[in-house]
Amino acid sequence: HRRMVVSMPNLQDIAMPELAPRNSSLRLTDTAGCTGSSAVLNVTPKSPYTFKIPEIHFPLVSECVQTYYA
Repeated sequence: HRRMVVSMPNLQDIAMPELAPRNSSLRLTDTAGCTGSSAVLNVTPKSPYTFKIPEIHFPLVSECVQTYYA
């Protein structure tokens, strides 16, 4: 269980920073308009896939935490 608890915070640390660039990238699309949209579109398809993975892991994190404290 200790190994899982050590690895879980790493997933949270990785997931949290990804949320900030996502919000900033969305703002960049609004400010850039048509000129930078092509460059942003190349980045946005990658971000949703990275966000779906943490969403799947978060329930696993809660289960590992519950089992650890239980």
